[in-house]
Amino acid sequence: MNNDEQPLPLFMNSSGERISEETPGNTISIIRKEQKKRGLEVLTRTFHDLRATFATYIAKYLIEKNESESSIRQILMTLMSHESFKTTKRYIDFAKSVGVDAYGAMSEWVQDIYGDVDKLLMSESTNARA
Repeated sequence: MNNDEQPLPLFMNSSGERISEETPGNTISIIRKEQKKRGLEVLTRTFHDLRATFATYIAKYLIEKNESESSIRQILMTLMSHESFKTTKRYIDFAKSVGVDAYGAMSEWVQDIYGDVDKLLMSESTNARA
């Protein structure tokens, strides 16, 4: 199931299949319509913003754990399904340049969403060694 030509998807649908490229945009448009209908502030972030935050947070975490750049590269390229290291390197370079409180006002939100990354990556590395 997991191979270089078709890495495991980061996001899956309810059938356990890779989501289509249109799914995130469609989902966000439904949420925006509901927010407008309820008179709420409308979400301006995109699915790609969330995906980029995820990649940056993972890169930053791995750097803080003193993982080698080649290991970080492999993990990110697999998780993000990047075809080119050039794209992945942007996340690594950015993660190297940011401080502990790099997410500013979003820090609490990022920690809430990605707070269990440590457990996830530890279980992933344990499974890889087995």
